[in-house]
Amino acid sequence: MRANLLLALACALFFAGNVLARDTAPLRVNAPASVSVGDPFTVSVGTELSLTGVEISWLGESVRLPLSRNNGTRRGKIILGTEVGEDEPGTRWIGIRPLNDKGLVHKRRITVQGKEFPSQHLSLPEGSVTLSQSQLKRYRKDKRAIGAVLSSTDGERSWRNSFIWPVHGEITSTYGLDRILNGQPRSPHRGVDVAVPSGTPVRAMDSGRVTLTGEFLFEGKAVFIDHGLGVISMYFHLASIHAEQGDRVKQGEVIGRSGVSGRTSGPHLHFGLSVLDRLVNPLPLLGDESARHSD
Repeated sequence: MRANLLLALACALFFAGNVLARDTAPLRVNAPASVSVGDPFTVSVGTELSLTGVEISWLGESVRLPLSRNNGTRRGKIILGTEVGEDEPGTRWIGIRPLNDKGLVHKRRITVQGKEFPSQHLSLPEGSVTLSQSQLKRYRKDKRAIGAVLSSTDGERSWRNSFIWPVHGEITSTYGLDRILNGQPRSPHRGVDVAVPSGTPVRAMDSGRVTLTGEFLFEGKAVFIDHGLGVISMYFHLASIHAEQGDRVKQGEVIGRSGVSGRTSGPHLHFGLSVLDRLVNPLPLLGDESARHSD
């Protein structure tokens, strides 16, 4: 009797140990070891744990990443990045915490490398550089409205693994370009300018929800699309807007036409991308020139 009791106890401990080992298995995190300043990157999380999601922490921002089940494994994917002029090179950490276990935290170290950006010297009329009091008031109002949109991390992921170019044309200003106006350094360019004739259809880079439209001092007529998990695309200097706030749009859908509205010297599209409230370089996610949409 005593031997049977000991055997039963040993079996119970064996199976309990197996369950404990399985339930505390580490999360699998796939992320690059290093990235350049301004470049976005993808982080993938996988686990056999019964988790509905994890919390991702990056540079002081946090977002809930849902995990979907596939063949017994739960997986999720998110885009992170840094912003030129705001984030310095160095060692940074990504934190991953299961939503139902505050004690289990997985950290991944990533090296943010410095990067040389070109510079551009421009001489402009002083009225085009210095804001009047009324313009300054409008700028501050615009900044608050846009800031509220870019800080959003709500919404399920609607973006896919590949984005498309919103227009087809020549890139005239790259991300990170240092602009020096009348001898005074200004904020680096935080987007990509594509030269296209006025009236060119501008298409959504991927599916999402239109969270803001309007006409702003610098951006002109603009559309902001939330693609979920903190990814927001921006389309500036439009001649007309063909989407309304709250609309659900699909990848490739026309959301406006290019123009010269706002502060601009000629017809083009300024295309920007925000990731967790950081303006990143969209080029690494768009692919080469052949991936651009042609009409």
